[in-house]
Amino acid sequence: MAWNIRVSRQGVTPDLEIFKFPPNAQGFASIVLDAQAVAADGNGVRQLKAGTLLSKNGTTNQYERFTAAVGQAVRGVLAHTVTFPDGTSKSDKDAALAFHGEVFRADRIVDFGTHGTAVRAALPTCRFD
Repeated sequence: MAWNIRVSRQGVTPDLEIFKFPPNAQGFASIVLDAQAVAADGNGVRQLKAGTLLSKNGTTNQYERFTAAVGQAVRGVLAHTVTFPDGTSKSDKDAALAFHGEVFRADRIVDFGTHGTAVRAALPTCRFD
C-alpha cells in the first residue's frame, strides 16, 4: 500500500445473483431493517441474505423477514445481503427493497418454496422464473 496507509476491510458475504436480468432502478425502495428481529445463526452471525422476503412491522415501521406470521404481508425482496453487528436498535441498517417490475430467479429467493404463492400475489408486477 502506498504511503503506509492501512485500510480496514470487513469480510462481506457475496450476494446471490437473485435477478434474472439486470435490475430496474424504479423497482426499488430504500428501507430500514430491524436488527432486533434478526436471530443469530449457529456461528453467532446476524444476517439477512439477498433474496430474503421482507414484511413491514406496523409497530416500528421497519422491515423484517417474512415468516407468514399473523399480520405479516410480503412487501418485497431484499436486494443485497445485510449483516448486523448485534441485535440492538443501534444496529438497524438501511437496505434496498425490490418490489416492482423485477424478474427474479425463484431458486435464489429465500423460502420461495414455502411462500411462493403469497409472494406472487403480493408482488403482481414481478416475475419469478
